[in-house]
Amino acid sequence: GSASFNHDIQMVDNGLLRMGAGGDLILTSDGTNGTIFANEGNLTLDTAGDIILDADGADVIFKDGGATFLEIDKDGNNARLKNPISDGDVLLQGNDGGSIITALSLDMSAAGAATFNSTVNGLTLASGNITGADSANFTINTANSVRINIDSNNSGTGESFIVGNNQTAID
Repeated sequence: GSASFNHDIQMVDNGLLRMGAGGDLILTSDGTNGTIFANEGNLTLDTAGDIILDADGADVIFKDGGATFLEIDKDGNNARLKNPISDGDVLLQGNDGGSIITALSLDMSAAGAATFNSTVNGLTLASGNITGADSANFTINTANSVRINIDSNNSGTGESFIVGNNQTAID
């Protein structure tokens, strides 16, 4: 049968609200923390509007089998994504023509070294030194020619070096 209430349903601390023949979905609160258990299958949040997570503790924590694998938190005025697994990488993946690709990999075992799967467009290197792994070499791997503009006075009239396809030119 059905039950209709025209006001609140109040339960004691540690009481359980069970739904389903086998308690498939359980809601509970111990007076401080609330928990939703989906003992069978998945739990779907489906709404006509937005899904809003508002955590006054500033942390949203993702777990699998009790082990934390992703944390999103507020750090001052910054939003921070963190993989708390020691040396666990952070991957940004997407669908490219029907295939899942890794567009960006941040290697946490190498101090966050970034590996892009393809081109980095619109890159501007600001002040500072460019060094290679041994501080003596800088390597650019490219399938085509590469133009390097060195503009020490920010006038747009710097020196240009073009290297590639069996040609070397210095403007």
